[in-house]
Amino acid sequence: MSATFSRKYGYGQCAKELIYEDVSNKFRIGLWNLIQDYVRQNNLIGFDDLYLNLTTFFRLKREHNVKHYHEIEHLVLISLNWNELYDLIQHLFTLVVSYDYDEEDECWKFFPERVGNIRYSFTVEINKLLDAENIGWRLKKGMLEREGSEYLDKETIEKTKKVLGHPDYIGPNYQFLKAIDFFNKRPKPDLENCIKEAVGALEGVVRILMNDNNITLGKAVDKLIATGKMRKPFDKVFHVLYGFASSEPGPRHGAFELSKIDIGETEFVLYNSAACMLFLCKKFGFKSEEEEISDQLLDDEDIPS
Repeated sequence: MSATFSRKYGYGQCAKELIYEDVSNKFRIGLWNLIQDYVRQNNLIGFDDLYLNLTTFFRLKREHNVKHYHEIEHLVLISLNWNELYDLIQHLFTLVVSYDYDEEDECWKFFPERVGNIRYSFTVEINKLLDAENIGWRLKKGMLEREGSEYLDKETIEKTKKVLGHPDYIGPNYQFLKAIDFFNKRPKPDLENCIKEAVGALEGVVRILMNDNNITLGKAVDKLIATGKMRKPFDKVFHVLYGFASSEPGPRHGAFELSKIDIGETEFVLYNSAACMLFLCKKFGFKSEEEEISDQLLDDEDIPS
């Protein structure tokens, strides 16, 4: 999305640090306006049904003889805590539908085939609100994920997910996804476990590529240098990450102390662990399933009929 003037030049709310554990009044108003728009466009259930749904979801006592529209308005603008508001966003994603009048059947009905597009639009609108209010969460596939700096916005993370989706990498894939989950953990990310799982995934990839289930990341890098599979000074990046790979509270070789790691350093480790995995897979000629299928299709096209 294109940056607003305020975001581009750092004015107003955008001049502050990213917000993770709060929401602004403007965000509440923007969300309430969006809910009204989606109800009016028949992409959310009506306010009466929505009130019943939300009181069940949040386990709230239902009031009688009240206007449901105003009750929901009060929830969004005033009574819900910031974390509950994020719960609401994820819940609304599951409620977004396409309900329209069918001219052919002359009746109102649901259109399941349109739900994907409607939910995509909802995601875009929510992320615009989050971005405008300098909030460090983004809605992705119905779940809010911690965004942080630009590190995790790069294609590297998504490319790594695709590569690790190959059946050969079940273990490292599980660890890498856990690392991302720890990074996105609310209300605060679990930085120590994020680092351990990210570097653990890298070590797992190295072991698979080198066909050695016991080799450590540090020794593997030294071996790659010795065999000419990797050139100096690329090994330094791996050795820095190796310093974070200990399962103990303290670091390997006493070089780092995980308890003092901040969010920026954690992003650095997560992003560079992903980059190193891609680097090694390319060095060893490994391809993702998507690339293998693409290559096979190209080979089939070359076969004369």
